Amino acid sequence: MTDAVNHPAHYNLDPSGIECIQVARHRNFDIGNAFKYLWRLGLKKAPDREAIDSEIQDAEKAIWYIQDHITELRRKKKNAALDASRLTGHSLLGNLRSAMHEPCDRRCAHGGYVSGHLPVYSKNPARNA
Repeated sequence: MTDAVNHPAHYNLDPSGIECIQVARHRNFDIGNAFKYLWRLGLKKAPDREAIDSEIQDAEKAIWYIQDHITELRRKKKNAALDASRLTGHSLLGNLRSAMHEPCDRRCAHGGYVSGHLPVYSKNPARNA
């Protein structure tokens, strides 16, 4: 007899003998859950549904978690790009310069010319000239 709470049968049926949680716990939340639903795909028997319906639902849940992970990665990428533009000050300083029509006297690492601020130096010495 299996322990339905601590060791459900549908998590222990892999021929390798490895239990799903032994792998899933080493992933982030979304990927761990997607992995869990793919692992048990077609193995969980729900008494109130046909086996094919249970398999479809598990596949849809795995897709949902993968799509959620992709959405999170895109959000992180967008935030990283925003943070990078804030660090260089390119957009903010460029807009201020244009609004104030001030002449520029220093070429900065981001490629623009900005007057009256501390220069941001590039690792490329040619850009600091």
